[in-house]
Formats: sequence, structure tokens, C-alpha cells
Amino acid sequence: MLVAGPTEGKPLFLLQGGNCINPMTLSWFLPLIDKYRIYAPDTIGHPGYSDQNRVSAKDNSFALWIIELMNYFNIEKCAFIGSSYGAGIILRLAVFMPNKIDCSILVSPARIRSGSKFEMIKNIYLPLILFNTTSSEKYFNKIKHYVN
Repeated sequence: MLVAGPTEGKPLFLLQGGNCINPMTLSWFLPLIDKYRIYAPDTIGHPGYSDQNRVSAKDNSFALWIIELMNYFNIEKCAFIGSSYGAGIILRLAVFMPNKIDCSILVSPARIRSGSKFEMIKNIYLPLILFNTTSSEKYFNKIKHYVN
């Protein structure tokens, strides 16, 4: 857990995207450090120093994890910023315990979903490579259809 900003600052949880590290995510929001007390945990099962065993994306485990962290720091309610997978975790918290969220910013929110890596490669990664090399709208539409 990275903690930065004034101790009297308004608490803000900053959640990293999937396969991103929290120091990088924190660096994107450095101007907020002057006003907010920022808590940036390593997402369990993602790169960083946290436990490498993944939390279930099929239930409220991520919401319970955030509540556990908030309780540890004696935070009743706070602001949240999450990018990609981190935004998806905030959405889970919003469904499970919306009263814990004062306000939130979701940057390119992703669905929290566990699934086949083969399916992800077939439906996202390969069309993305083909789109980047050909600029064909056909491949962009394949990606868009899969993620929506």
C-alpha cells in the first residue's frame, strides 16, 4: 500500500489497472497529493508486492477487500479513482456498498470478469494487432463487440 499526501487531507483510494503497478498509477495523479491523502493498494493477484493469488471476480470479494482496507485506515467514506480494472473494482464496491463512496472517477472502466486467456487473445489481442497494422475498422469493431 502506498500512502501519500497530508494526513489531514481528504482520503482518496487510487486503484491501479490490471497488470499495472500502483507507483505508475500514482504518478499519473501526483497533483492530487497536495490536497488528498491518497491510498494506492497493490491489487491482489496483479503485479506488485501483494499476494499473487487472484481474488474472485465472480462475487463481492474485491468490494470486501476495499472495505477491509478502509476499516484498517479508519475511513468511513472516501473518494475513489480507478483506471481500467481498478475502475471495475470501484463499480463492484458501488453495487455492494455504495455508501462507502463519496465520489469517484472511473478512467476507461473495464468489466471484472474471469475468463479464458485464449478467448482474450483471440477476441482482443489479435484484432488489436491487426487493427494497429491495417487501420481496418473491421478489426476495431471486433474488439468493440467483444468488450461491450
